[in-house]
Amino acid sequence: MMENRQRYRKKHASHQDRFMREQMRHLVTQMLWKRLILIVSQLKPTRTPTQQKHGMLQNTCVLNKLENLKKLTKLADKQSEKIDLLQKRVGHYSLKNINKRDETAQKNLQLLRDAQRLARKKTRDLEFVKQKFSVQREQNEELGKNISKIQCDIQCMADRLGTEVAKKVSTQKSNSKLRQQLKRLRQIQAEWTNGPVPGLTDENEHLRQQLVTLTNKIQESDILINNHYFEIDELKDKLSDESTNTTKLEDGSFSDNMRLCVIQLSGLEVATEKN
Repeated sequence: MMENRQRYRKKHASHQDRFMREQMRHLVTQMLWKRLILIVSQLKPTRTPTQQKHGMLQNTCVLNKLENLKKLTKLADKQSEKIDLLQKRVGHYSLKNINKRDETAQKNLQLLRDAQRLARKKTRDLEFVKQKFSVQREQNEELGKNISKIQCDIQCMADRLGTEVAKKVSTQKSNSKLRQQLKRLRQIQAEWTNGPVPGLTDENEHLRQQLVTLTNKIQESDILINNHYFEIDELKDKLSDESTNTTKLEDGSFSDNMRLCVIQLSGLEVATEKN
């Protein structure tokens, strides 16, 4: 609605300007014609040569005045064009147009400030996101290093556990042999206490010394076995503390380290309980 009114006002103003220019041109033309008629009316008919000569001079004056009239007409047209140009300039610098341009400039300035404010805000947000991304990337790299270190520690502990298990198995085997020998010697000792054994009376002292030696070895083996059990328990506790949720994955399957440990135990012929 406002746009239609503005268009109507502009059109009406242009019609008024055109009407004023036409009126001014008409007035200038009327003034020039009146002046020409006045000049012609002042001329009188000539009969004598002197009068004819005087009339020719008057005609020359009339022609000169006509030329001047044409010049004045052209000058009037130029002045009319200048007036049109000045009216356009006045219309351009009119109070209404100036106010309208000021309002448009104010709106554009406000839009520019809003755009600059939004750009600064987006720039700050982008810098914050970049810093956050950089911190997260550094944290991820640090976590990757920690995971690699933990995996190496777990592998070392698994190797140590396999070695300790092998030592335990070897100790159990040697302990079993020593127990069998001890059992046999105890049987021989019981037979000695019940009565003399033919063919062994001369070797009694040697067998007793051997029995004492084997008994000491068995005691030392028991101590070593207990120490190995204690070290294995410590390694298991340390492994369980440092590698949380490493025996099973999220889907419930066993981890690679657990499978490797079972394979090593199977290679050492150690029985494992299946859960």
